Amino acid sequence: MTAKHLLPLAVVALLAGGVLGTTALADQAAGQSDAALIAAAKISLAQAIVAAEQHSNGHAVGAGIDNQNGTVQFAVEVATGLGTQTVLVDPNTGSVTAVQAGSDQGSDGEHQD
Repeated sequence: MTAKHLLPLAVVALLAGGVLGTTALADQAAGQSDAALIAAAKISLAQAIVAAEQHSNGHAVGAGIDNQNGTVQFAVEVATGLGTQTVLVDPNTGSVTAVQAGSDQGSDGEHQD
C-alpha cells in the first residue's frame, strides 16, 4: 500500500479507538456496583424498605438498587393482599417516587433491570 492509502486508514483507526474508548468509560461509570450506589445513598436500604412497606401496607419480599438511565432508586418488592408491587424509593429523600403493579423479578428472585 502507498502512504496515500495508509494515512486515511490510520485516521480511521484512531477515531474508532477514541470512540470505543469513550464508550467503554461511559459503560464503566454506568456499571457502578450496587454496593457503591447503595453506599452513596443518603438513606439506608432498610429505611427504603420501611418506607415502601408503610406506603403499600404490605411486607417486603425483596429489595435492591435500580439504575435506569442514570436515575438511581431503591426498588422494593412488596407483597400485599392484592399481590406484589414494586415500590421505588428515592435514595436521597426516602420518599416513594412510584409504585408499579406486579413484579419484574426474575425466577431467581433478583430485580431485573
